Amino acid sequence: VTTTNNFILPEPSEDCYTFVGPAQLPEDVETVGCPEFVVPLNCGEEPCAEDPGIVITPEMFTAPTDTGINMTVLVNAGAALNTPYAGGELGAFYDLNGDGNLQCVALSEIPDPSAAFSLTIWGDNGTTPDKDGLDDGDIPYFAILDGGIVYLFEPSPAFSGYVDNGIVIIANGTSSPL
Repeated sequence: VTTTNNFILPEPSEDCYTFVGPAQLPEDVETVGCPEFVVPLNCGEEPCAEDPGIVITPEMFTAPTDTGINMTVLVNAGAALNTPYAGGELGAFYDLNGDGNLQCVALSEIPDPSAAFSLTIWGDNGTTPDKDGLDDGDIPYFAILDGGIVYLFEPSPAFSGYVDNGIVIIANGTSSPL
């Protein structure tokens, strides 16, 4: 770890920037001049990388790993989605390996808008060496894929976090294109 220009930097990697989550930053890190959670690596006087925001593409809507541990989300499609997304897909995404890229941890087809449906969010199987699902308290991003367009879906009230064997109801929410 190197300290320079008010930043605590990890060891240099192949690219000049790394994206880190809040749990990876020491409490005394100052990120003055850079977007939150973007830490420039020791690669000269280049400016800070732009924060790409939430990146979820249609190709990311893939069947998640069945870890044998899960949480059930009951979605009241008519009230929560309040859109013509029937036939689309609702997914949940989380950066499981800390590399800044989101992985699909839940995926379900959206039925007729008047019907309720369930979304299985997969938890981490502690018997495997790598994190392959959510830990208690992890909060994924929810997104809808419809007609090749990805919409960020924000449940209301806000999703409070993954819980092994938990059950939660999404009764309302808003969506906006990414």
